[in-house]
Amino acid sequence: MLQRLSAQVRACHERAAEAKSKAEATADPAVKADFLEMERRWLALARSHAYTESLGDFTAATSGTRHELPEPDDALRLQEISTLLIQEGNIDALYDCVLDAVIGLMRADMGSMQEFQPEQNELNLIAWRGFHLESAAFWKCVRLDSASTCGVALSAERRVMVPDIEACDFMAGTADLDAYRRSGIRAVQSTPLLSRSGRVLGMISTHWREPHQPTERALRLLDVLARQAADLIERSQIEAALRESEGRSRWLACIVEFCDDAIVSKTHDGVIVSYNKSAERIFGYSAHEVIGKTVTILSPPGDEPTLLERIRRGEQIEHYETVSRRRDGSQIDVSLTISPIRNADGNIVGVSKIARDITERKRSEAHVAILAREPSTEPRTCWRPCWRPCIFLSLTRPMVSNVPLKDASWRSRMSTRYSSSRAGLEPSYTTS
Repeated sequence: MLQRLSAQVRACHERAAEAKSKAEATADPAVKADFLEMERRWLALARSHAYTESLGDFTAATSGTRHELPEPDDALRLQEISTLLIQEGNIDALYDCVLDAVIGLMRADMGSMQEFQPEQNELNLIAWRGFHLESAAFWKCVRLDSASTCGVALSAERRVMVPDIEACDFMAGTADLDAYRRSGIRAVQSTPLLSRSGRVLGMISTHWREPHQPTERALRLLDVLARQAADLIERSQIEAALRESEGRSRWLACIVEFCDDAIVSKTHDGVIVSYNKSAERIFGYSAHEVIGKTVTILSPPGDEPTLLERIRRGEQIEHYETVSRRRDGSQIDVSLTISPIRNADGNIVGVSKIARDITERKRSEAHVAILAREPSTEPRTCWRPCWRPCIFLSLTRPMVSNVPLKDASWRSRMSTRYSSSRAGLEPSYTTS
């Protein structure tokens, strides 16, 4: 079991190192921040697994005096929970297993586990046993001003015990007291689940149908399981955040890889460390041909020292127009945006360069400038004859010859008008 867990710890450290390496290599600041956050979370997950491993020695650690030793069934239950936490599985099922173990160790009749939502500043019910359905619905979300033991424990950030709810002053006359009575609860305790940094992660509570005061031994066992429950909640949060970060990083990586602009990252000495698809298209080099070489393979050597010096001072350079070289030796006009890449400590560890091909734009600007300098060879105005075709005449012209002979005078007048319109004259349409 410990060998398997140690392998999990090593795997988490390996993933953390991989995330750190990607953070140092990427040119995109947003992607870099995501990889650094992923590194932090993988390390936190490794600590979580390591702590679960240490719980295997719980019995030996509590063997100072004989009366402090857990009973055989309790020790077996702790070992089973530790084993379950090592395994990958359904998180809700693990919550149920931990809660069942807590109820058994505390010799309680009912129990609940809640997760703290800092955005809403409330506890959300994630597992429960033995409640009346209306009580479970009432405690689905518990805020700081609640008169329940979990609400008071959340506010005070310490364990709260009520041996008899009927004698509790802060519950008297409240809806929470009615919820306890509805479920047949007479005694209750709530213990905050804290991270190693002291941050509240949730709450675990146990309930009895009769007035009850837990023993010190039972509370010590509860603290061990509370640590496991807190570890489980923190681990599930870390894993969810890692999945989200990895998904976002893949999405951003796709955007960078298939962006229309060339995106190149390099060390502060000018050595290329990443090179996207558009850079291959614009410059003609494949990634394996340029990675590890100095950026002068793409740009004139005279520009680089000046630009790198400005970047070392922390400047960001935008819309810097220059000329770059392609693999075939031809030159292209590019507009550069150059930014420093910083590590988690804020130190500059590299440079990102975004290059946009503006060759066609430059050619168009040069052509417009040439046309603007040439004298105009055409007069400002020119005369063109204005024809006013007579649609009626053009349509009826072929029919003139078909007019009967007795209408010869009409045929003559129509022919004259048609000829006048062709000559640009204004025909008279006065009929006689």
